[in-house]
Amino acid sequence: MDSELIYLKSLKKYLETCGIIETIDNLVPVIGTDIIAISQFIKDKYKLDETIEEIIIKQRNIFDKDFEMTNIETMPHLPKLLNNLKLNNIKIGLVSSSRKFYLNNNLNRLGIVDYFDCVIAKEDVKNSKPNSEGYLKAVNLFGLKTNEVIVFEDSYNGILSAKNAEIKTIAYKGSTVIQDTKLADYEIFSYLGIDFKYLCKIIEKNL
Repeated sequence: MDSELIYLKSLKKYLETCGIIETIDNLVPVIGTDIIAISQFIKDKYKLDETIEEIIIKQRNIFDKDFEMTNIETMPHLPKLLNNLKLNNIKIGLVSSSRKFYLNNNLNRLGIVDYFDCVIAKEDVKNSKPNSEGYLKAVNLFGLKTNEVIVFEDSYNGILSAKNAEIKTIAYKGSTVIQDTKLADYEIFSYLGIDFKYLCKIIEKNL
C-alpha cells in the first residue's frame, strides 16, 4: 500500500493551515517515524505555536479524511509473495510506527490480514523507528534469531531500524515517494519474482 504519499500530502495541507508552504520532497525524511516524532520535528523546524497534541490531532483529522476517500491497493505482486511464503510455512510479521487500529483496518481493506502472524504497532513499543525495538520484539515473538529473518522496508527510518537490529534488509523501490535506501542490503523495484526460494538464498548466506 503506497500510503506515504497520502500522508505527506496531508502533512503539507496541515502546514498550509499554519501559513507554511512546503514541498513534498522536503517532508520525505519524516517517513517511517511515529507521529509524535514527526510532530516534534515540524514544531521545531517551522517554529509552530501549537502544542504537540494539537499538531497530532489536526494532522490526523486531515490524514484520516483523505485516506478514507482514497481507493487503496496492495503493491503489485505483493499478495502473490505473501501467499507463496504462507504455503511454505513462513511466519510473516508487520512492524510499523502507525496505530494498530489503522493497521488492522487497512489490512482488512486490502484483504491480506490473514497472512500476518503478528502486527507490531506504535502502541506495542516504547521507541518507534528508527529504534530497533519493534523488529526485535517481532523476532522474539517468533522465537527466531536476527540472522534468520529478512525485513522488507521502503523508508530510510525503517531500513535504519532493521539495520540497528542487525537484520538483513530488502528495500522496496516501487513506491511513489522516492526515499534514501542506501543502507539496505538489497534493493528491488518490484515484488515480481520474489519468492520463498529467493529469500532462502539470502538467509543461507547469512547463517
